[in-house]
Amino acid sequence: MFKKIFSVLSSAALAAALLSAVPVSAAELDNSDKTAQEVVDEMGIGINLGNTFEACGSWINKSSVSNFETAWGSPIITEAMIKGYADAGFKTLRIPVAWSNMMDSDYKIDQAYIDRVKEVTQWAIDADMYVIVNEHWDSGWIEEYPENKDEVMEHYSSIWVQVADAFKDFDDHLILESQNEELGNWPDLWNRWGGTEGKEEAYQYALDFNQTFVDVVRKSGGNNDDRLLLISGIITDIDLTCDPLFEMPEDPADMMAVSVHYYTPWNFAGGNDKYWGDLPDYAELNKYMNMLMERFVDNDIPVIIGEACNGSEIHNKVENSARKYFAETCREAYERGMCPVLWDITYAENQPVDNQIYNRRTQELTDPELGNELADIVAAGQKKIPVIDAEDITIKYGEKYTPDFSANGGSASYQIADDTDIIEFDDGDIVALKPGSVKLYVFTLGDDEYAEAFKEITVTVEKGEIPVKPDKEIVVYGDQYKSCLDVELPEGWSWNKAVDLVDGETVEAVASYVDKKNYLNPTMNIKITWYKDVPADESSSKAADESKSSSTSSAKAAEAETKTTASASTVNAATGAAAATSALAVTVLAAAAAIVIKKKQK
Repeated sequence: MFKKIFSVLSSAALAAALLSAVPVSAAELDNSDKTAQEVVDEMGIGINLGNTFEACGSWINKSSVSNFETAWGSPIITEAMIKGYADAGFKTLRIPVAWSNMMDSDYKIDQAYIDRVKEVTQWAIDADMYVIVNEHWDSGWIEEYPENKDEVMEHYSSIWVQVADAFKDFDDHLILESQNEELGNWPDLWNRWGGTEGKEEAYQYALDFNQTFVDVVRKSGGNNDDRLLLISGIITDIDLTCDPLFEMPEDPADMMAVSVHYYTPWNFAGGNDKYWGDLPDYAELNKYMNMLMERFVDNDIPVIIGEACNGSEIHNKVENSARKYFAETCREAYERGMCPVLWDITYAENQPVDNQIYNRRTQELTDPELGNELADIVAAGQKKIPVIDAEDITIKYGEKYTPDFSANGGSASYQIADDTDIIEFDDGDIVALKPGSVKLYVFTLGDDEYAEAFKEITVTVEKGEIPVKPDKEIVVYGDQYKSCLDVELPEGWSWNKAVDLVDGETVEAVASYVDKKNYLNPTMNIKITWYKDVPADESSSKAADESKSSSTSSAKAAEAETKTTASASTVNAATGAAAATSALAVTVLAAAAAIVIKKKQK
């Protein structure tokens, strides 16, 4: 239902042309008059050169750059490999770097390491690609900041003083990124899962790093005066970065974008779940992309998803599920004016070749059809994002609800993801079958103008009101009553157990409605007052009044009232006759009252 039909391009060259939108050479590109958003719009869809220059570990021989470059499985990077990325259709290459790999005690980076990263960067720019160069995890020394602020900040600023100076003459194809996923990740200061203590301080620390990054790069001169800078979000987590506490640093050039990562749902992206693509998956993806759009893009802060999906988990997914996940994530981001950069690594030659998006050794996509779908996404361009008008629904058991969902003035479809016995659909209506809650997915599949849109809402079915209830106090007359079981209740009600009646006294008994699961207050305590005989001196008017109610249904109550009126008339007639007939009148009254149940409302 949600599978798109994509045109299959006949050649990798055509796919690359579409994915790159309108290719331009490095010499032709001039971003000096472009806004940050316009630069991000040109970045298309990107990919990471993962597990290469960010590879680190104390076991790696520090004598050469190539020892680090190949430590985590990558071959030595060649210009042909980089050109292969461009030929496959990627417009942006992100190069994660651990700058501390070859660094002396004064934080001076070995020139060979800088030169090697510059070389690969230039190859990508020569291939008409944008390049993102960052400071990556780098063995995690930033995590020490709360306990060792001065030294850690000196380490950080020293890196950017050197990198900014080394890269300042690159044209505006180059984007510098402040950090990877570490800013905000200080668990001894603030545990995101354990409350808010230390949270404000953690956000302020992240801002300190980002502001230092901007200040250092801008002061370095050259093209760094106004090149696009990528600002790391809080642990690059979308929820945390969209938090109101997150602030962008100040930038005199006003040329910044925010960086987040997207590996949701992690059980699929990084775990053993094998399938992606049902309604909850689309709704979750849609939610996060809209969150980024509303928090940043709509407020003139471009978004680059520096790591999206996970190419290293392709091998354990059901057929086409990984492709669908990659393509739909890129589609949702690109249609909203964001640049998605797929996370991809490479493995040693003796490991599975299908466990990567791009095979560096063959310079080809592992799944050519993915390249076609990504090309189609860029060719379709950015779209308007529908706003689905649908809120949570609450209905009572037994009721029906007629949905009126819409998206930008048009209708929206809806569907449950799984079978349920809580609701059902009847000619478009939602029918409440039992108390509980279920997720309903409202969606529109989009068209040439509008993107797809999905929204998850909750339908809650509450217990219903019982149609007819007995009165809380009942008065009955007649010697046929022995226990509460002899007192008739409305349909669906029954006494829990027998309670003997005592002449002239009030007892309490418990009655229950037969359907306890679906209705509110299905149990009642009822007071029953029983008179074996009608008092001989009770006036006819009192007897008539007391006979107007019944503990049965309203229909039976009306019938009882009719009988009572007739009885009262008989008594009046008898009273007006001779005294000899008064005994007969009393007898008639007693007989009539014996079948009447008197009800008193509390």
